[in-house]
Amino acid sequence: MTTAQGTNYTLDSMVNLLGYQRASNFYGGLDSIRQILHDPSLIQYREDVDMLFHMSSDDPPIYFANKSQATHPSQDLFHHSLHGREINDAALAANIPEVKAFIPALSINTTNGESERQFVIRHLNTCSQNQENSQTSDNILNALTLQNPLGLAVDIYPNPAREFININLSGNSIRDIELYSISGQLMSKQSGELSNKLTMPIHMFSPGIYFLTITDQMGTKHSHKLVIE
Repeated sequence: MTTAQGTNYTLDSMVNLLGYQRASNFYGGLDSIRQILHDPSLIQYREDVDMLFHMSSDDPPIYFANKSQATHPSQDLFHHSLHGREINDAALAANIPEVKAFIPALSINTTNGESERQFVIRHLNTCSQNQENSQTSDNILNALTLQNPLGLAVDIYPNPAREFININLSGNSIRDIELYSISGQLMSKQSGELSNKLTMPIHMFSPGIYFLTITDQMGTKHSHKLVIE
């Protein structure tokens, strides 16, 4: 785009850049270009589709590179570096977990040398690992759990836990308690001494996801996920 618009960036200069028909089509038809600024329905429409307004802390990580060298908005109506700065500031204000920006015209670079491709691959790998861990944990839980024909209830609390857990088994006595890691390794085994209540220390184990398998006096196994903080 040319710099002929100068520094007086107005609604008219935007129309000169876009063309009236294009601006009108964007809003579904206009009687006058002034509607863009004064028509309540168009103002509300812009608010409804404003991506900055909809950012929140549960959004996924963001990486964006804005390499526009324009020194004034009239030089780059759609991808000006100031647009990039607004996205960056809004994402940070919304506490999105990870925000990386590369805007050389404004000397903004928070990428730490990581490219867009590397960023995407890193997060895809993280998603893949989380999915794999979730599938692995479900497979282990299914392998450890047998049918419970009597429908006996097991109460484990607190969960998540740090120092100890309480285990209550209704309608039967606890024979054994086994603690497995997420990879299926047996970490601990404890006898219930034919009681239906037991307190088990867990402070010696590293934080993570574990599985408790409680075997009752009848030989039925009851397995549950346990989160150690």
